[in-house]
Amino acid sequence: MPRPTTPAEICNLALLQLGERGVVVNIETPTNDMEVLCSQQYDLTRRGLLEEYVWNFAREEKQIARTGDGGVDYTDRYLMPSDCLRIISLGPNHCVKNYDIHDREIYVHANWGNTETPGPLIIRYVKDHTDVSRWSSLFTRVLIIQLAIDLSYGINQKTSQVQMLAQRLSQELPKATSVNSQQKKPRVVALGAADLNRIDAIFDRRDSIPDNWWTYPQP
Repeated sequence: MPRPTTPAEICNLALLQLGERGVVVNIETPTNDMEVLCSQQYDLTRRGLLEEYVWNFAREEKQIARTGDGGVDYTDRYLMPSDCLRIISLGPNHCVKNYDIHDREIYVHANWGNTETPGPLIIRYVKDHTDVSRWSSLFTRVLIIQLAIDLSYGINQKTSQVQMLAQRLSQELPKATSVNSQQKKPRVVALGAADLNRIDAIFDRRDSIPDNWWTYPQP
């Protein structure tokens, strides 16, 4: 069976779990009750599942410009990208740890980049990924099951059917997230002076650090 490539195909596969066959053609301009139901539910379910985990295919990184002062508690604010569902990290080497979000604006302190004049801020985030053809197959399977559960309340409301789908979801979701985490690229972090001092302390302040220092237990 070919992979689905459109929202309508995703909806039809979800409806198939509920015993409904091939009733959705287009959810952007719905023309029947089933298409209206799918149009109302599809994006809510898709965005919710994307936001819940850091899916590798939906990761995005870009620079965002400073938009103004940060008010009382912070010095600067930046506007979140319009397609941002969930922030993964901020700043070079993921260095910004203290920030706040309000009305889709990110508030940070001016010294996050160790410069007097803050420049663009690097943001890594989960994007509102809409291209069905580029999703991972495991994510697609999980979305189909979750969408079937969400749609069932507007179709037949069969408790036994929902329970069966929920059980399948409890099996498929851990598999999908496990594979997703295994495919994640290792993060490279630059060590600063404080990090090197801490490493040196592990070895009783020796003048030199063994080549295999990383095999020693951390304090």
